Amino acid sequence: MSDTVFVLVGQCGASVGSTFFSQILKHYPLPIDKAGAHSRNNPFLSNTGHVRCVFVDTENKAVRAALSGGTTSSQGYFNPERVVTTRGGRGGNFAFGFHGRRTVNVSQKSRCWHPLSGTYTEVGDAISSRTAARAQNTPLLDAAIDAIRLEAERCTPVSFVIVHSLAGGTGSGLGARIIQELRAEFPARFLLSVTVAPFTSGENPMQHYNAVLCARVLYEHADLVLLFENDTLVKVVQPTARVRTSTGLVPRGIHSSRHQTPTWSLAAVNEAIATSMVGILAPVVGWTPPSASASPSCGGTRPYSTAHDRQRGTFRNRTAGALDLWELCATVCPCPNWKFAQAFSYPTTLTHDFSTLPLGYSDPTKAYVAKVLEQVPKFDINHRSVTTIAAQIVLRGFQTKNPKGTHFCTDLEAVHKAAVSALHPVSWQPFPIDVRYDYSRDAGGSLTGSTTPPTRKRTASTRAASVSVVCNRSNSVDALRTAAIRARAMFDVKAYWHWYTQCGCEDAELDDALETINTVVDFYTNLD
Repeated sequence: MSDTVFVLVGQCGASVGSTFFSQILKHYPLPIDKAGAHSRNNPFLSNTGHVRCVFVDTENKAVRAALSGGTTSSQGYFNPERVVTTRGGRGGNFAFGFHGRRTVNVSQKSRCWHPLSGTYTEVGDAISSRTAARAQNTPLLDAAIDAIRLEAERCTPVSFVIVHSLAGGTGSGLGARIIQELRAEFPARFLLSVTVAPFTSGENPMQHYNAVLCARVLYEHADLVLLFENDTLVKVVQPTARVRTSTGLVPRGIHSSRHQTPTWSLAAVNEAIATSMVGILAPVVGWTPPSASASPSCGGTRPYSTAHDRQRGTFRNRTAGALDLWELCATVCPCPNWKFAQAFSYPTTLTHDFSTLPLGYSDPTKAYVAKVLEQVPKFDINHRSVTTIAAQIVLRGFQTKNPKGTHFCTDLEAVHKAAVSALHPVSWQPFPIDVRYDYSRDAGGSLTGSTTPPTRKRTASTRAASVSVVCNRSNSVDALRTAAIRARAMFDVKAYWHWYTQCGCEDAELDDALETINTVVDFYTNLD
């Protein structure tokens, strides 16, 4: 099991990352030992009590909001010494973020609660007190790599999750440069890129250039790219949005007019992304009695996957204690030609009302699996059926006893059949669907498993039931296909290209990026 360092780049990375850690620390709090003190048995926290993350941004507005704002569950867990910011931004320009150099700004101060000392500290003072001699003349990239290296030195071994956008100047340019530098410095470590693609209608006039140039770097250096599309996310969060009427905001339902536009916000989109990340990256806790762990037929504590279990003709318990990026990358990305995956989760927020089941369902497991599979697109932008290379499904919070009452289990075979029917796996993949489940619903239990089954009743802080799906499908690069077509059309007339040449980006760089993206699109198009 490896420790993971999260690198939150740009405004998108800071917003999504802070929401992710707020949900993690709320639904997976620190276990409490017999003395009543918190034992640091949490895979997301370092030995100092801070979360393993580094904020990198060219503007400190989003970082300051993440440090001083957020929920009470996340306040004080961010290390102010792992914040690297400047003033000025990157103007939505990939070349400015990738090639440009700016000095670190240590004059900006924001208050942050320090849990160890029990006092507030100034973020600017915390940085300048340790690196005042060299921070004023150190480029932003070097300062960011130094902060990441300091955090990685406390992990044995270490993996990286980089959260950034695909269209912004800081997220696409600086985020891609950080991934490139991390691959050069940690060649044997796993890199997961959590990337948010822009709206196809347009957020930035240069977003197509940024998306193509950034995607090329991700394809060459990242082990897996988890791509979230804003267009898809809006469709997912809109059914739970509210509509504006003459009497105010009301939940969207059968009485809402078709002309009423549901209101949604970027905060709801960020929460949907964070919920999917929690469902995929949070620990999977299983329980088996000591007598069962010695017998392979009962399902021991060894992490079995449904691929191995189907080969043996049975389904076993899927147990893991911490985040393992290598397993996620190996499952979802069986071949390096296909590195782009999508993630979906139901419900889209962990504050969902779980008192009632979706209409037409009586079994909660079947209801949640069916709802999350409804979010997965069935056709690509060319109206062709979508096939799946590999997928991983994570079930949380569903508890049922087997007839003998020896341990908790769930009907994984039914889940697997429903996934195969909905995802349409390719014919050449022998084990395309991997199912794992977490049936620990006790918020105060250990994250690494227990020798007794959970018996505490559900409370407000208990982990809610959810189903998450991460899948590598033939439509995973639809956003890149559209960006490549529009970037080529813009480049033919040299629209906005002078802003890139001024920052050291040459024409050959974009030509190579377009060629790489077209090759990736061909890989995904010709799966059979």
